[in-house]
Amino acid sequence: MRITAVLAVATAYSGLVNVLAQDGHPMLRELGETESQSQLVPALMFLANTITNNVCWVKSDSVKCNVGTKLGDCGLGIPVPSDNYVDNGRVNKFDQSINSANAKAFVTIKATDSSNNVLGPLRATWISYATGPTGVQNGITFSKPGLYDVSISASDYNAETYCSGCVAVVDNTRPTFTSCPVYTDVKKLSALEKLRAFETSYDSALSIITSNGWSGTDCSSQTYTVKDLGVAQSTSGTGNTPSKCFDKSAQDRNLAKLKTSFFSTDLQTANPDLTSKCTWQCTKSKLLKENVDAFKCLSGTTSTCEGTATCGMDVSVSVTQPEIATISHSIPTAVKEASKRVTDNLDATGAAFNYDTRVYRSVQCSAFDGTDKCTFKSKLSDLVTVSASKPTGSALPNDYKAEDLVFYRYNLNGGTWVEWKPSSDAALSFPNPSIVSTLTTLNGAYSQKVNIQAWTACGMIEQFSVDITVYLHNSLDCSKFPSLITGVQEKRSGGAYCSLPGSDFAIFNMNYKVGDIMPVQESSKVTGTFEKIECTVAAKEETSPAAADTTPATLFTRAKTDAVTSINEDFAVRLVRNPTTSQKTSFTLTCTVTRTLNSNLLADGVYGSEDSSDVYSVIPNPPPTSPQASTTTLTTATCRNTITVTDCESPVLDGPSEPVCTGNCNNDPGFHEVCNGPLVISTSAVTTVSKITSKRCCSNCSPTMQCKAIGTSASAISRCGTTALPMAELVAEEEENFSGETTTALLGASAMIAVVALVVVKRRAHAAARAKENEDAYYPLLE
Repeated sequence: MRITAVLAVATAYSGLVNVLAQDGHPMLRELGETESQSQLVPALMFLANTITNNVCWVKSDSVKCNVGTKLGDCGLGIPVPSDNYVDNGRVNKFDQSINSANAKAFVTIKATDSSNNVLGPLRATWISYATGPTGVQNGITFSKPGLYDVSISASDYNAETYCSGCVAVVDNTRPTFTSCPVYTDVKKLSALEKLRAFETSYDSALSIITSNGWSGTDCSSQTYTVKDLGVAQSTSGTGNTPSKCFDKSAQDRNLAKLKTSFFSTDLQTANPDLTSKCTWQCTKSKLLKENVDAFKCLSGTTSTCEGTATCGMDVSVSVTQPEIATISHSIPTAVKEASKRVTDNLDATGAAFNYDTRVYRSVQCSAFDGTDKCTFKSKLSDLVTVSASKPTGSALPNDYKAEDLVFYRYNLNGGTWVEWKPSSDAALSFPNPSIVSTLTTLNGAYSQKVNIQAWTACGMIEQFSVDITVYLHNSLDCSKFPSLITGVQEKRSGGAYCSLPGSDFAIFNMNYKVGDIMPVQESSKVTGTFEKIECTVAAKEETSPAAADTTPATLFTRAKTDAVTSINEDFAVRLVRNPTTSQKTSFTLTCTVTRTLNSNLLADGVYGSEDSSDVYSVIPNPPPTSPQASTTTLTTATCRNTITVTDCESPVLDGPSEPVCTGNCNNDPGFHEVCNGPLVISTSAVTTVSKITSKRCCSNCSPTMQCKAIGTSASAISRCGTTALPMAELVAEEEENFSGETTTALLGASAMIAVVALVVVKRRAHAAARAKENEDAYYPLLE
């Protein structure tokens, strides 16, 4: 350190000269311009034996001299003595012969510190001091601060005189830091080890000081400002920080804040600014100062705290979300497969389905009624898989799990945000019954958008959405059922079908396909899975009042396991003749279709959190207004159609002979009776379906009969006869039975009243049929 001293010099010589001059001392005078010694200022001439032990210079305290400075370099104005008689040459002050100090004529300078340590004394000849006082004075060096008494004495041949003054030497050089490290690396979490090492080097540098050895006591000042993660405001103080900013304990304290989300205070904020909360700040500064004794000759010694050297560190780490975690998200394969099973159940040929961003489900209702029952329920975590991971090169400790640092929230269709914890979430309802009226319709189905965001404590890392599209089941429909049943003969007036000409039965055809009652008519509705159809028939005599219903019999059945699920078959219905022959016979065909609803199974027999309690729940649809009183539920449709059959032929008298069967037929069919195919037969109590497959006819008939098919269909009903009668001719002949020839037949019958045994025969009038008159049968009127 440099040290400055102050030499306060006061000269009283001017006043002294004036006094002596007035007393008649002519040698005390100012030297003229031609007098070489007079150019030393101040030029005080000592008069031997006249002035002793006086303070001959005093100046203000503003003059300072550094420690290590020589006395002559301080510029204090120490007086130069003068004498009228010096050395053996007896010459005056212009004497040039004095070359060395001796006991008779010399000048002495010395300095004494506060401990009475003497610097010097220095002795010089008059001439050497007079001509170069600075060189003589520089023989004294002030090596430490303090107040020094400095005296100068002058001796001639006979006497000595001297005077003294004060020199104040102060320490004007302050201590400095030997070095002050500067952080130049990245300020991220990944640099925690480097930050920790830098803080250690900084703290160490504060104690490594460069000083001159005369420093006073330390009075340095320190300040700090710190801010942890997770808080918005910083904390400031004086002195050193209470603890390290980046050591292990600080790391644990700060990183623990990453496990706390902002949802507790800002859940509904769209884009919260987390910058201030994600700054890890550490600022330190030290101003190096020392207590300095300000030595002053006139006003005494004071102590002040002085210093300007500073060393600081300012590190502000901004933590960003990519440093904390990353996430991936997807719709699980099982969910996609379940979605595909739903879309496969739609009439949506050519439609584009996105199984990566949409979930397709169905509800077991035919209409959204706003109730909880008509919703699809599932945990969001079962529909969407999210996975968090730490980034490559993460500075987070190994025991920090990424899933503990990521927080999720979601909203439905842009509504209120809800915190989502995938490991413990509850089932949601789609569509939400309370907001059905606000939902988006996708081809008639309801679609609800789930917006999901993934956040860390320092910002959002991902946002995505999943659309949940929910389809209704279509309604089972019986409206087409009456058209599925057609008669071989046309209806006559009154809506009744005619029996087959020459027979007591009528033939009908049922042509059914699964889509007739389970219509695939809307791309926004699922159809479910066909299970089975069961058709029963019940026939009875049509009377007034209506006769009681008979016990039905099964006519057709089909199941989903059958190779063919459709029905295209003929069946015959015989007019009721037991216990009496009926004028009209009615039969009711009842078909019940059963389906399994789409169940939203994630896999065969496996549910996620999806609510399976309503798998077979049904919501009855309003019954149709058709006269058949068909009924439907969500899983079954019972369709009914009632048909009336009557004999449309008129009796004839004296008709041609027809084959006569005599003897025992062994229950084989007789003339124009069914010999192959289902035949519906009814008594007053029970209806039965006789599945006739023998294709045999009574063998005791003349001429011989064969089992002949009526029509050309694969399921055509067959009856016994001599030749096959094409269906077209049967229809044409039936029409002729209502022609004018019927009247002629009735007139002929009146001529046979006297006949004891009246035989009623059925007669064909058509010309083409007359060639086959031998096929007609004779039935006795009275049996």
